[in-house]
Amino acid sequence: MNTNKLLRGHKLTVKEAIVCFVVLMITGCGFLGMHINSNDVIDRAEATEITASYESFDYSYARGGYIHYIVLEFSDADSMTVDGSCASWELIDIIREMSEGTQLHMLIDESSNLIFELRCDDSVLISFDDAVNNISYEKTGLAVLGIITIAGGLVFMVWFLRKNSSKR
Repeated sequence: MNTNKLLRGHKLTVKEAIVCFVVLMITGCGFLGMHINSNDVIDRAEATEITASYESFDYSYARGGYIHYIVLEFSDADSMTVDGSCASWELIDIIREMSEGTQLHMLIDESSNLIFELRCDDSVLISFDDAVNNISYEKTGLAVLGIITIAGGLVFMVWFLRKNSSKR
């Protein structure tokens, strides 16, 4: 069935316009909420340097392969998290190959136990600057999506109201 034929002569009702507007507002607010609740970046001076003995790890990912986070467990420290924007399948493979007791050197945000830099021996697995850039980029993207979606809803509603008021 050709959907273009169905929609071509369809006049948008007030209820349909309100539903579209509400959906866009909720979606935009959702993106802004995700922006507010996403991890904040810190300066290098604010980071706490720790060394801990690796014990195990876990991770979460979406169907498309996007990694949500990696959690590292330590025998002598609290668990620490790698933000999904800093994680990669290559990093997971490296961690998977680590033996228990491997000393990991980290720069973390103590308030969230978020890892901003991860080093093992002489290898830098996550660089501080890359982590800050990746987290900032993701956080900014969520804010932009939220603002664009809300603006789109407002523009849609103004267009709808003008279109319908000129016909009366």
